[in-house]
Amino acid sequence: MNTTHIDVVGYALNAVDDLERVRYERHLRECSECREEVAEMNEVTAMLALDAPEVTPSAALRVNLLEQIQNVPQDAPQDIRATHSAQASRSSRGRRALIGLVAAAAIVVGGASVAKVAPWSNSSSSTTNAAARIAKAPDAVRKTAPFRGGTITVVMSRSMNQAVATLDKVAAAGDKTTYQGWYIKSDGPTSAGVLMPSGQSVLASKLSGASEFDITIEPAGGSAVPTNPPILAIPMA
Repeated sequence: MNTTHIDVVGYALNAVDDLERVRYERHLRECSECREEVAEMNEVTAMLALDAPEVTPSAALRVNLLEQIQNVPQDAPQDIRATHSAQASRSSRGRRALIGLVAAAAIVVGGASVAKVAPWSNSSSSTTNAAARIAKAPDAVRKTAPFRGGTITVVMSRSMNQAVATLDKVAAAGDKTTYQGWYIKSDGPTSAGVLMPSGQSVLASKLSGASEFDITIEPAGGSAVPTNPPILAIPMA
């Protein structure tokens, strides 16, 4: 058994090789704490991408963000068998700062810098606000389909390059697994992010060029590429 926490920073920035990714995703199936951090980083990245204007980042900005990430205090790797009180010793303040910086860096490294960085906010409130903005877009399109005992509604806006998925009364994906959305494009699938089995999930700002939205069941924390066939496909035309 892997007895140390993974490098969630490297994983969130996709700065790991294929062998490390396999090992990390195996660890994510066992470690709820790391799964929570990865999920929060993914959600904050989506929030920042939605709120920020797309501009070309300077090399100095990239370097500065990455240096700040390295300077955020992190606890040494812990034994998974440690007590709950020992696991709880991770600094909440430092953890939130780290997640914010990683989210910003992920956008910068991906080609769009964050011109403004808001203070940490309640994730459900941020998701609701983002979903409302997408739904109010002049070109918003809504698609609803039955899914796993409930329904899924996807609202997308091409002009915003953004979509939001709402799952209602949907059965959980299963033990140590998660639902993950994929934008299907001419060059293959692109991850849209993991989906909450109940409520709203703002999807990654990668809608451009997608003709279909698929859902697969993936290991907890999500996958870089689909590892299972889709269980639902929604046309996006």
